[in-house]
Amino acid sequence: MPGTNLVAVLTGGGFEPGDVGAFILRSLKSGDALPPNPAAQARLAAALQAASRPPRAGALGRQPDLARTVAGRVYALEENPLGLDSLALSFSAGAAEGALTLFLRDRRDGPRPVGLDGVPRLSPDGRFGLPVAVSGTWANDSVAVGCPPRPTMPPEAAPRRAWAARAR
Repeated sequence: MPGTNLVAVLTGGGFEPGDVGAFILRSLKSGDALPPNPAAQARLAAALQAASRPPRAGALGRQPDLARTVAGRVYALEENPLGLDSLALSFSAGAAEGALTLFLRDRRDGPRPVGLDGVPRLSPDGRFGLPVAVSGTWANDSVAVGCPPRPTMPPEAAPRRAWAARAR
């Protein structure tokens, strides 16, 4: 923000970035810099270094028999704020990667690679030209869970799942 030597990073939706920026500017109280804090600088440097490293692949979880049943089928969803009408998943036995295709009101997205080993797979050209990262696993024999991990967030702040599908 000009004149403040401040960088603000916003994520989320349902708001106008300019509105939030104006709120942040109004909340600034001091024009003075904070005193030096070498310990905090060291923690920040370590966090930035850790965030720049890719996650390590984990062991592949067991793929339940249900994976063969759901693979390639299109599942209709109830109306939702994302405009997501349906989705399709595909898996290959023993593979570290699957695929996800989303069918939205205004477009088809995918197929996108899904990391099944704990490492999100990146693909280009998501909404607004942004890259997309997707990972997933089987929580048990009837629940598939997907979540783009947030390695820079503390575990208690990271989302537990972005989507889940339960077989009936």
